[in-house]
Amino acid sequence: VGLSLREYALDFIRQSKERGLMVVSFSDANPSKIINDFQRNGEVFESLFDGLFEQKDRPKDPQRILTKYEIRPQELLVIGDNEEVDLSLARRRGCHTILAPGYSAADPDFFRKITIS
Repeated sequence: VGLSLREYALDFIRQSKERGLMVVSFSDANPSKIINDFQRNGEVFESLFDGLFEQKDRPKDPQRILTKYEIRPQELLVIGDNEEVDLSLARRRGCHTILAPGYSAADPDFFRKITIS
């Protein structure tokens, strides 16, 4: 049995951190729920993520991340499972984007196929 999509996503995040990349969560979910979800699954949120941004506006705007970390749009990769809500404004701002399947997607190898360079 292969890894689940969630496990591959976590592995992708770990690999990103090992390469010195900053990883932040940019979600419309309640921050406490996100942190608790990781804890329930034996993960420590703080060891995987450098920050957590709650974003209720639609479409999601990555400007707060760009401003807080003083980075240019081309230095930010936004991964989301909804093109319009998660990625449209990031793409218009000049950020890199990846449309990822939801956790119930048919392709659990999605994150395994992404090369981090």
